[in-house]
Amino acid sequence: MKVSMKQGAAKTLTFTYTDSAGDVIDVSACTFTLAIRKRTEKVFEIADADFDKTEGADGKASCIITATMSDIMPMLYVMEVKCVFNADNVDKSEDIDFEILKSTT
Repeated sequence: MKVSMKQGAAKTLTFTYTDSAGDVIDVSACTFTLAIRKRTEKVFEIADADFDKTEGADGKASCIITATMSDIMPMLYVMEVKCVFNADNVDKSEDIDFEILKSTT
């Protein structure tokens, strides 16, 4: 998976959680974090308070990468999304390519 966006632009990301049978998992009570890294250095993080879980019962959670957050050097970064159901059940995404494209304006 790869997410691309222009430098200095805003973008809403929506994540849908399903089980192995394809049925949605209620994530309304989960705690989320999204981190963008350059190698091992964290560039920015979006905390749970900034996730919209109004469709959590339908397995959906979303967050906004703001124009300020994306105003970073154009290059390929790594994104990681963590969903904590409880202390014994944490779902961490595989590393996701996150590309900032040079703005032409």
